[in-house]
Amino acid sequence: MFNKTTAKLPPRIEKWVMNMQDVDFELVYEPGKDEADPLDFLSRHPLPETGTDSTEKMIKQVIEADHAVIIDRIRYETQHDKQLQKLHKRIRAEDWESHRKDPDITPFYSIRQELYEADGLMFRLNRIVIPNCLQHKVIKAAHSLGHLGMTKTKQMLREKYWFPMMNSMVEQIIGQCYECQVTTKDHKQQPIKMTPIPEKPWEVIAVDFGGPYPDGHYNLVAVDKRTRYPEVKTTHSTAFKPTMEKLKEMFAAHGTPRRLESDNGPPFNSKEFTEFAKREGLHHHKVTPDHARANGEAESFMKLLNRAEQIAHLQKKNRNIIIQEMLTGYRSTPHPATNITPYEALMNRPVRTKLDHQPGKHTQNIKDSIIDENDKQYKERLKQNAENRNTKQHNFVVGDYVLLKQTKKNKWSTAYEPAFYIIYRIDNSSIAARRVTDGRDIYRDASHFKLVNSVVRNTDDVTMHQDDAESEDDWREGILLQSNPETQPDETSPTQPDLSSNKESTSRSVFTPPEAKPSTQTSPEPHTRPRRNRQRPTYLRDYVD
Repeated sequence: MFNKTTAKLPPRIEKWVMNMQDVDFELVYEPGKDEADPLDFLSRHPLPETGTDSTEKMIKQVIEADHAVIIDRIRYETQHDKQLQKLHKRIRAEDWESHRKDPDITPFYSIRQELYEADGLMFRLNRIVIPNCLQHKVIKAAHSLGHLGMTKTKQMLREKYWFPMMNSMVEQIIGQCYECQVTTKDHKQQPIKMTPIPEKPWEVIAVDFGGPYPDGHYNLVAVDKRTRYPEVKTTHSTAFKPTMEKLKEMFAAHGTPRRLESDNGPPFNSKEFTEFAKREGLHHHKVTPDHARANGEAESFMKLLNRAEQIAHLQKKNRNIIIQEMLTGYRSTPHPATNITPYEALMNRPVRTKLDHQPGKHTQNIKDSIIDENDKQYKERLKQNAENRNTKQHNFVVGDYVLLKQTKKNKWSTAYEPAFYIIYRIDNSSIAARRVTDGRDIYRDASHFKLVNSVVRNTDDVTMHQDDAESEDDWREGILLQSNPETQPDETSPTQPDLSSNKESTSRSVFTPPEAKPSTQTSPEPHTRPRRNRQRPTYLRDYVD
């Protein structure tokens, strides 16, 4: 205690250490187990106090200075808290061993040397011990200062307060914070599910659009999922007709695939494309919306294509020539998944490029089993490299309340949409959910959802406030409708329909605010346009029908 300069001591003992700094002494410990031992007798029979100790005044001054706002409330609740009153008795009597199994004393037994009482408050070193009834309020008050994370909120509380199980209570309260769940991004990812390689070349292709580019054109990309052979066609629209024409060109060169995979954008989500797929005899598979990883072959190649477009723009060259040169180099380079060039894998022959300086020798084609084995090993390595500690299989069940990721539009956009969804169907890692507010159905990958069952149970007050706000808007809208009625037609005008039959129905449909209390104050009459008195002209009095 006296030799450890970094030790945290209670204020009273710390004062003793400060007063003995100038004294040269040697401290010897003598156990006093014998009843006749005078050392033990003196320690158990202290002399009566002959004066006042200024230590209590110093402690009180520090307490009042640091916690002047809520000190009275904490002192009052401490005096009425049964657990802290038991703790106060143990500190006074120093009979910890006989009460160490008491459930109220057990959390404090291991730190009994750091506890003391001053000015009606319980302290652990220089931190106030908070009563049970104020623990939740103190955590919520600290978390409301900026809605900081768990670590910073714990650090903020540890500077001033302490109570048993504080860390777990902070994590529980912050985990149930509605605002934090909506605005905090979740970095968890679903495990990667590798698809088996197709058995034949050009049997399954992945299709996607790149663009629009500044000059208005698009690039239609198709990648064979076995050979990784890419095709690029330029279009000036994503409509169905130009897309169909470019796909027919690809099918004429390589044949019609059995399966075509695409995202849910136009024109792949149109009825015309569905009918086109039926006519061509291919199966059209649309991947999970807003989940680019599901169409990974086309998305990965799109990065290289976009870079070729940028280089063509910087060099002021024909972009078509630059893209074709890039395709030649890509197709004639062994792919890391198969260790075979896409040219040879698709066409079963080597393709000559401008880099070849000698005629190639005829060699026997590599068997398809080698491609299968290499692809399997490549995907296993890719899976190991891509998955990390955030990769975890989802545990959603039907009926769970979840939040949905939304696209960041501006600095105020939250990471998740501030509306609850209910899961009603689960297809492996794809989730179908329905929004609670308007019943909108969405279908996304599980990584786009966050489980918030615990938050829903704690948002009754938020829902009540929202319902009150909507009721108030409807009430205001009713008042506006009453204060701005349409102009009443003239009774004698032959061109205006008679609305007298609607007066009764109008009087029955007067809007009343929901749950509005009866008011004794009469509302002012609505302002209407003054009527004009009309009469038959005098020169028509002698006119006979």
